Amino acid sequence: MASPHVAGAVALTLASTRSTSVGTISTSVVNSASNNRVGNAGDRSPNRLLYIGSARDGSAPSTPAPPAATPTTSRPASASSIVSAQLAATPRVATATRVGNAMILTLPTTKGAVYKIYRDGKLVLTTRSSHPRLVIGKGKRIVFQVRTVTPTGLSPLSNKVIVVGTRIIVKPH
Repeated sequence: MASPHVAGAVALTLASTRSTSVGTISTSVVNSASNNRVGNAGDRSPNRLLYIGSARDGSAPSTPAPPAATPTTSRPASASSIVSAQLAATPRVATATRVGNAMILTLPTTKGAVYKIYRDGKLVLTTRSSHPRLVIGKGKRIVFQVRTVTPTGLSPLSNKVIVVGTRIIVKPH
C-alpha cells in the first residue's frame, strides 16, 4: 500500500523540478524521507518513512532525520544562507507595460529560470520568458504575481502587479 503514496511523492517532485531523470527524482524522494521510523521494518528494509513536506511547503519533519553516514568535506548551510538563497530566488516584477488588451511584464533575467504567473491566485501561465505577455481580460481589480521554480519547489510570491481599469500599478515588494 505504499506505492500510491510514493507515486504521489514522485508526481509532486516532478511538478516542482525541471529534471525528469529517474536518478534525480529517486534521490530527491529518498533524501526527504525520515530514517529509522518504520516499526518492524524487516531485515532488508531501508527503514525510511516517506516525507514530502520539507521539499514542498518549507515545513520540516517532526523529528529531524539523522545525518547521512557519508562523509562530506563541505560545511552545512547556515540558516541565514538558506534564507538569503530563498530571498534571492524570489522574483520581482520590475515593470508592467500595457499593449492593447495585454500586458508585458519585465522579470529578472536568470538563465534557465522557469516562471509561474498567477492571476488573482490562480496559475495562468508557466514560461521561461523574462518578458511574458499576458491577456488582461475583464475585471475591476486584477492582481498578478510571479513565482520561480526552484530545485526545492516554488519561490515565495513576487511583488504585486495590480490592474485597475486602464491603470497598471507595480507595487514594491
